[in-house]
Amino acid sequence: MQVAVLFAICTLIWGSTWLVIRLQLGVVDPMVSVLYRFVIAAFLLLVWITLSRRSLRIPRQLHLPVAAGGLALYWLDYTLLYYGEEHLISAVVALMSCLMIYMNVLLRRWFFNKPVRRDVLLGASLGVIGLVLVFRPEFARLSTDSLLIGGILLVIGSNFFASVGNVLNEYVLEHGVPVVQLNFWGMSYAVIAMLLAIWIGGIPLTLPRIQIFGWRRFI
Repeated sequence: MQVAVLFAICTLIWGSTWLVIRLQLGVVDPMVSVLYRFVIAAFLLLVWITLSRRSLRIPRQLHLPVAAGGLALYWLDYTLLYYGEEHLISAVVALMSCLMIYMNVLLRRWFFNKPVRRDVLLGASLGVIGLVLVFRPEFARLSTDSLLIGGILLVIGSNFFASVGNVLNEYVLEHGVPVVQLNFWGMSYAVIAMLLAIWIGGIPLTLPRIQIFGWRRFI
């Protein structure tokens, strides 16, 4: 029962992120949105680690795979995803995210020589069919301009880097690093990389503006 509850919680949280991403778009640069997202997430993890009196230390030799996984999963994955969502409806992006499962299977086979599980591939295929049926009416809203192809390529790239990050994180977890510390360090390395990319690219580091009770203010 505990596994089922945890799975349901993860599903609800992950599923709701598509709406949040859509609300973020068009306010600031997508990479800046991703930066703010993981600055907050890393800070909350740091608070949790501190309050629970966990150690932040991980083996020195694992910092490189942790950093590589963080850059792939939290920087490249989400940045490409946000840029892709500017040109695609959420239904298509959600459907394409199923590609990540196939990529995970192939990369795990390549890196770890682990067998390809047919039940995983079958479950992923059923998920794809289900999403197609659920979002079928929204596909009529797709445009035929050139930006559509660009959006699709961005999301495919996002899925690839997410799979790379998943495989690298699996490697680190198998070496005994707790998942909370892994996520904190991965997000922290990704935040540093994004700050450098934003600075080099000359992207304005602005804060979004929202309206509260008739007053417009920065948050």
